[in-house]
Amino acid sequence: MFREAGPEFYSEQYYRTQCGGHEQFETFDGWHLDPIRRRALALAQIEPDQRVLDIGCGRGEMVLACALRGAQVIGVDFSPHAVRLARQLLDKFNVRAATAIVQMDAINLGFTPNQFDCILMLDLVEHISEERLRPLMRQCHRLLKPGGRLVIHTGPTREFIRYGQHVKRLIARWRRQPVPAVVTWEGEARLAGHCNLHSRESVLDVLAAFETKWADYAFTIDRGWTKRLARACRLTRYLAFNLWAVGVKAKDSSDSRREAALR
Repeated sequence: MFREAGPEFYSEQYYRTQCGGHEQFETFDGWHLDPIRRRALALAQIEPDQRVLDIGCGRGEMVLACALRGAQVIGVDFSPHAVRLARQLLDKFNVRAATAIVQMDAINLGFTPNQFDCILMLDLVEHISEERLRPLMRQCHRLLKPGGRLVIHTGPTREFIRYGQHVKRLIARWRRQPVPAVVTWEGEARLAGHCNLHSRESVLDVLAAFETKWADYAFTIDRGWTKRLARACRLTRYLAFNLWAVGVKAKDSSDSRREAALR
């Protein structure tokens, strides 16, 4: 188990050169989402007037995307550099009236229960230690309205580190393309702040508070003969970089019933 990185690790350079989607952010100024964030938006099923919480909002492009769909959005991040970048982005698109960006540790979310229709948690769970991640998931369950959903993306997966990257390197050699460097557990922690990589089983385990949940592996770009072959051979689990999960709070969850009884 590796230690979590502090807020100082997540500099402006990190968000502009390392954090997922940085190429699209720099090229399109935050309005055009990369494939990961486009899929997250589809899974979130954002509708006008919904209340959305983006935990670990980073540069703020998901906050912007949800606001442009008519939602009321709060983005939180414990990095002051992320907060500044996100506020700058939202100012450019004049959506600050529908949004708020707050510097806050994800483990101590200062919101009231049953407040949000959707919570986004993209590329965050791999940055949080196991002992802190479980309380965070319970908080998310409490903060969601009955029927609300939590959308999670994480990568690389444990299986990609063990198997997938080596297959990817072999294919690159065969195609005479640049061969990616080997990714190690230690390197992920030291260079990317990834202290807690996940598998489908580990994500479902920390989603225990949710009455309905699913998790599955996926390729970033799901096309090409190698991806089709992997799916046909049922190897997506071992070869895909990405892991998606959704937890849905029951419409009559025990949390809601207890809070209604107290009113």
